[in-house]
Amino acid sequence: MSRPTRRQPKPKSKPRPKPTSRLKPKSRPTQRSTPRPKPTSRPTQRSTQRPKPSRPSLPSSS
Repeated sequence: MSRPTRRQPKPKSKPRPKPTSRLKPKSRPTQRSTPRPKPTSRPTQRSTQRPKPSRPSLPSSS
């Protein structure tokens, strides 16, 4: 019983929560960058709809 109790505090004292906290901020910026492209992809779809009517005018002019 005394052995497992000694093993538990050992890993807790180790810098385990530190690396996890470092990884957290790293994953946060990546998540923020991913939602940014999403809204940009939406306007691109709208912009593609506008060129559609202009496309027929392009071949006609050519």
